[in-house]
Amino acid sequence: MFVSAASPVRAAVTVALALSLPLRAAAQRRVPPEVRRLRGAIVACQRVEERAGRLDEAVRLDVSLTVERDGAVSRADASGGGSATLRSCVERAFRAHRFPSGSERTRTRVPIVLDPSAD
Repeated sequence: MFVSAASPVRAAVTVALALSLPLRAAAQRRVPPEVRRLRGAIVACQRVEERAGRLDEAVRLDVSLTVERDGAVSRADASGGGSATLRSCVERAFRAHRFPSGSERTRTRVPIVLDPSAD
């Protein structure tokens, strides 16, 4: 399958990189604004877990996504570490996100590492 620069799969890779790396100011300027918003929503999920005392070490989540042709996320299932509350919060953040439109429905997986010590 050909992956264009604006495809949901390419966008998912951008999201994974932006979410898994601590971003310095210069790097943040290179991340598209919509991905920064998604990253902010996921970091908010992380902060809630930290305040509740449920996240004191790095956690890896794998988020399985189904992205419709119009870019809407119709399915987001998070698996891996962390609490059910964290996974549910991350799923809601992805379902609220909109990827670039594509020519077909796309399924992909986005790995995320949330590390409270990386701040």
